[in-house]
Amino acid sequence: MQQRVLFIGHNWPELHTTAAGRRTFELIEWFLSNNVELTFVSAAQNLKYSSAGVLAAVRWVPIELNKSSFDSFLTSLNPNIVVFDRFLTEEQFGARVLENCPEAMRILDTMDLHSLRQARQEGLKGKDPFNPLKWLALDITKREIASIYRSDLTLIISKYEIELLKKYTPLDKQLLLYLPFKSNNYNINEQTHLVPFEKRKDFMFVGNGRHQPNIDGLIWLIQDIWPTIRKAIPRAELHIYGPYMPQKVVDLFRRTNGVIGMGWVENLSKALNHHRVNLIPLTYGAGLKGKLLDSLENSIPLVSTSIGVEGFEGAACLKNQIADNPKDFAELAIAHYTKKQQWTEAISSGQSMLDKLPSNRKWEKKLSSKISKILNNLELHRNSNILGRILISQQYYSGKYMTKWIELKNKLKT
Repeated sequence: MQQRVLFIGHNWPELHTTAAGRRTFELIEWFLSNNVELTFVSAAQNLKYSSAGVLAAVRWVPIELNKSSFDSFLTSLNPNIVVFDRFLTEEQFGARVLENCPEAMRILDTMDLHSLRQARQEGLKGKDPFNPLKWLALDITKREIASIYRSDLTLIISKYEIELLKKYTPLDKQLLLYLPFKSNNYNINEQTHLVPFEKRKDFMFVGNGRHQPNIDGLIWLIQDIWPTIRKAIPRAELHIYGPYMPQKVVDLFRRTNGVIGMGWVENLSKALNHHRVNLIPLTYGAGLKGKLLDSLENSIPLVSTSIGVEGFEGAACLKNQIADNPKDFAELAIAHYTKKQQWTEAISSGQSMLDKLPSNRKWEKKLSSKISKILNNLELHRNSNILGRILISQQYYSGKYMTKWIELKNKLKT
């Protein structure tokens, strides 16, 4: 019998604007390659650059929060596997999944540890370095770890984050699977269309304006780093690519200072291939950065902060492209822009890092083996996760009656 897989998305995936979209499509395409019947649902607004609908083999269905209609939908679909695209989604829909399809395997894809991102953001405001003990004390951390316990399997994309969880939490390793982005089998030596150093010009930044670390990093770049670069290379421009930029950022785009807003671009590879240096000035965040992979896969040297490269196993390959203060960041950017030898070496370093990513075959084999093992021994797997069972019981009753209360409240309002 053909397996039925249900993806529940906090947002509709955007393949060409977010790393989260890239991750979701990697998983969707893997499931489809295994001949499953796949349905993707979300209660979110379908935004302008959503990729929902691009895969005809996927059934794309809008749903509503806190509505019993979703219970009927679950019962009718009766999925074998349910995938939550982040812990917030599991919190919102987990109780209904438990009630209506308790035998379905529940997979949580964290995308990134949201609690880690928030802890770093708060630490940055107070100028405090990241402290794992303070991270554990946050309410959002407790919620995220509880969601991991309630799930049969949690996918962790970052090497740093899997090690953080193993070191500072009692989570059983059987509940976790380290699964980074997979390689696109890219090899610089096989590329014949790459634009040479002499024909490239200008700097660029790529980021989705709905992601706060992008906004904070971009403001830091424009205000604290770019003036030094512009002074050293007066004719160079900084081109900002990405959708949904807030007005406070748009107000910083001026031709007089060489900062140009380019908006969303359909063919990002083409844009990357005509710029000389890509800047990734992230001051906090979590997970793996899709903008870094975009840069490496399109052979454009980058200058990044430590946060920008964190979590990649091959991050050490980029040691000569990392700076965490404005002065050093600007100097590296200027050097990569003006020195062809350094520019060429940076591309080679990027290739070395890409080679550290798992091949498609290795990535797929790892995921397939883990899911099959759990599906074939689901009851035993769950019985060994006693804390998860306790939290599931707690979530089932609290979640069930909370959502029913909200639904009744909304009915009374209308």
